[in-house]
Amino acid sequence: MTKYYLQLTILFFAIFFSFLLFSSLIKHDIIEYEQKNELTKIKNYIENFEKNLNENISHYILYDHFIFKPFNLAILDKYHNIIYSDFKNTDFKNSNDFYSKKIIIDNENYTYIFNLNDYINYLNESSYWKGIIVYNNKTYPETALNPSQDKYELRYNDLLFYILSDSEFKRIFSDKIFLFFIFDSIFFALLALLMKKHYYYIINDIKSLTFFSQNPKNSEIKLNITESLLLKENIYKLQKNSDNKDQKILDR
Repeated sequence: MTKYYLQLTILFFAIFFSFLLFSSLIKHDIIEYEQKNELTKIKNYIENFEKNLNENISHYILYDHFIFKPFNLAILDKYHNIIYSDFKNTDFKNSNDFYSKKIIIDNENYTYIFNLNDYINYLNESSYWKGIIVYNNKTYPETALNPSQDKYELRYNDLLFYILSDSEFKRIFSDKIFLFFIFDSIFFALLALLMKKHYYYIINDIKSLTFFSQNPKNSEIKLNITESLLLKENIYKLQKNSDNKDQKILDR
């Protein structure tokens, strides 16, 4: 019986680890698919935000007031003269923390400038995703980028976004694998008990059939499985045929 328990244990781990491998492959495909979808959504979100910001800067140039201004801005004309600024000085012209974008309004060139920390903080607060910008070898927000942290890369113009992965999504299947392990263990434990029970039934039936073959007139033996009952009938028939042949020989 030990041999059967060993085979059952090997079968258990084979099924369990094959399930782990299969679920990992599925998880990888799902994450890859979701990553592409999420990056597309995030890129569209950034594009729509930029479009909205451009429209409001145009509104300020044309009507001298903002409808929407998510963070501090500076606006320069084509001669780089400041026509609007939320900043107290002109350090933004030379600082690496500031980012400038060109915009054309009524065939005139303008440039608007903003702080990258303000930009990424607003995007993180106004959306469901969290990201980091790398620009000129510097990260925004001004925190060290953790190399071991799961993240997705998204390039938008000359800005490099690192979108931090959703830890909840990364744990997909982990709870289900645990449940599978529990149910799998219960299933194999029950299977082992059934095998053990069946094994002892077979042993007892063999003993009973051995006794019956030696004492065929004693038909009061307890058998547990159908095959044993059929075997008993065959033994009984063989024994009866044998007795009939012996009787014919004696009658001669």
